Amino acid sequence: MLEDKPEPATYYWTHCLTLPHAAWMLTRFLPGRSFAAEAAHTAAIWVVAIRASHGNGNLKALPELEHVEMDLTEALVRSPRAAASVAWFARQGERTRIERTIATEAAIRNDAHLVKYTWACFDAAVQDPTHAPLFHAAAAYLCSIWCIEQPRESLVSNLGEGRV
Repeated sequence: MLEDKPEPATYYWTHCLTLPHAAWMLTRFLPGRSFAAEAAHTAAIWVVAIRASHGNGNLKALPELEHVEMDLTEALVRSPRAAASVAWFARQGERTRIERTIATEAAIRNDAHLVKYTWACFDAAVQDPTHAPLFHAAAAYLCSIWCIEQPRESLVSNLGEGRV
């Protein structure tokens, strides 16, 4: 998603991770290695199908991000690439703050897709800590799209008017 166009990101790219994530998470509750294998196969099929229908090129092993130095909160409202860069280049000691900021911003937006995607990214970071910066960058990228589309000021206004 980091290297694709952002237009379908709010739904297509969220499903590219959250549907496989759901299949994989179900393996925790069901015994048997055959179910885990089926879940992995199903997850792979979803990813391939979504990439084939909405991707705009070959995947790269690592994102090509310009190093942006600013606070993540500021980067989230500047651009998805700036937010991804801040998360990608964050030092290990900053990872908890990065997750807290993304989780907060995702939670106050009125969309379950963003929350599920954020959760899936955080789970992936725990499962594969070596690639945690990639998962944090992906979560920051998508969160930024929502932060720009739904600024905090409009959220407060909508809550005051009873629109959520």
